[in-house]
Amino acid sequence: MKGKKIVLLLTCSLALSVSSFAQEKLNLSLSQAKNYALQHNRSLKVSELAVQKAEAAKWQAIASMLPHVDAKLGYTNFLGYSAELNLGSSNSADLSSVLTGDPAHDNIVMIAAQTVGALMGGSGGTEIAMNPYGDLSVQATMAFTGMQVVGVQLSNLAITMSKLSLNLSDLSVKANVTTAYLTVLVAEQSKKLMESSKENVQKMYETTKKMYEVGVVEQTAVDQLDVQVGLIANEVKKTERNIELAYNSLRLILGVSSKTELDLTDGITDFLTANDAYATAATPFDIDSNYTMMLLNQNVKLSQKQQALKVWEHTPTLALFAQHTDRSYFGKPEGFNMTPPNTVGATLAIPIFSSGERYSKLTQAKIDLKTAELNRDDAAYGLRIQERQLRFLLNSAIETYELQKKNVDVSTRIFDKTMQKYQLGTVSSTDLTTINNNLISAQGAYIGALLDLLTAQVNLQKLLQTM
Repeated sequence: MKGKKIVLLLTCSLALSVSSFAQEKLNLSLSQAKNYALQHNRSLKVSELAVQKAEAAKWQAIASMLPHVDAKLGYTNFLGYSAELNLGSSNSADLSSVLTGDPAHDNIVMIAAQTVGALMGGSGGTEIAMNPYGDLSVQATMAFTGMQVVGVQLSNLAITMSKLSLNLSDLSVKANVTTAYLTVLVAEQSKKLMESSKENVQKMYETTKKMYEVGVVEQTAVDQLDVQVGLIANEVKKTERNIELAYNSLRLILGVSSKTELDLTDGITDFLTANDAYATAATPFDIDSNYTMMLLNQNVKLSQKQQALKVWEHTPTLALFAQHTDRSYFGKPEGFNMTPPNTVGATLAIPIFSSGERYSKLTQAKIDLKTAELNRDDAAYGLRIQERQLRFLLNSAIETYELQKKNVDVSTRIFDKTMQKYQLGTVSSTDLTTINNNLISAQGAYIGALLDLLTAQVNLQKLLQTM
């Protein structure tokens, strides 16, 4: 029984290990790699949070125009203190401190003093209890100004700009994934060509060694080809390291672990067929739909709203409030209570003079608007120049790629024929080595032209937003 449990545990552990290993491998086409990066890339998550923050700020701006209600609980204890109310007698001499010389005011004071004096027996004062109390106050406030309306409009602009920034981030991630993906494919293509060259030199070495054994060539020819085999083998190892570096770059962009195995299902030929460079070079450029240009247009609108905000600082602000208060003396006499249960009020604040401060702020806002417009126009000019430059580079890269592709074909045919002549003894080993070096150089130039073509195509696609 105990042995069965051990076997079961080992089986479960093996299953978990296999499952974990399966999760460490991804089979990705280029489109799948883009989608994966959009879902897992960390920089995009930051941009998405910025959009959510902008939407929350919009509600904050709207809420500033709506009523705010606050409640307050209080408790007061005078620790046994009591107040004494003493209005004195009806003698005008005793009231000299409160008489103002205004007949209407003084008559009211005299009548009140006589009434209270009569109630109190004509002299002395009365003690007023200062009992502990608790109160509950509920206050509703509301303020309105044109700046709040502009604030909501600014929040809408902020949301739009955050979404455009997110679109730019998406586009950048797609371009980075495409570049990294293609870099891997180009590095692997380079490895295949280097291995082919290694096989050629190896055949040359073996043929030359046999020819040396029969006395046809000298030892130096064998040694020279032996060195060539070692050099090419070293280049193959360098290419393998470059492939691993390219894979690591792709892993970083995808947001996967460094231990994740990536199997790229698209090949160089598939990519060139699916994304015709000539079609990309002929795609028109709509600058008005370009995310960067749209973002700059929104920035101009933002500056316009900020200028309007400074204008509204010259206008009045209306504030309203209503308050209700309930007070409890916990069963004791109320005493002297001057707090009304219900209160309403309104305030109209009118800006009059600020020593030029508000005018200075408005002037700065106007300058910021002109600056934003100039920056937008300058960026539009730069985008048009960039578009022309990228088309030129792509067309040039296409021509170079086609020439280098033909050059590899020609160099391969020349090497094959020269190899046949070498085996027949009609050409020297030096001539064959030279022809082989020319083939290796042609292959290297082809790889460089291929990488330049794909890079130019990705750059133009990013500008055209057709990725």
